[in-house]
Amino acid sequence: MATYTFTRSAQNDLRDIAIYTSKQWGRDQAFKYAGDLDQCFEAIVNGHIIEKAVSENTPDIFYHRMQKHIIFYQKLENNEIIILAILHEKMDLMKRLQDRLK
Repeated sequence: MATYTFTRSAQNDLRDIAIYTSKQWGRDQAFKYAGDLDQCFEAIVNGHIIEKAVSENTPDIFYHRMQKHIIFYQKLENNEIIILAILHEKMDLMKRLQDRLK
């Protein structure tokens, strides 16, 4: 059975998303959005989405859009998924992802 974990940077992304959402739209919306993200992580790990590779140079790194955020993840050979980043669509996605892969 596949599992997923978060890098420290991805954990920080989740925290920042929760704080921002709570401040902008309230605590209830922050909880709802966190739940939507959790469902998305489960769909990724269970193979219920169409995988899109980031590029030909990184065939093991994929992305999936969830509302206004893009989830970047890596698939390991042992069926483990590592969530690398959860970035807002308006960010410089490739630069931020490259910084995290260094």
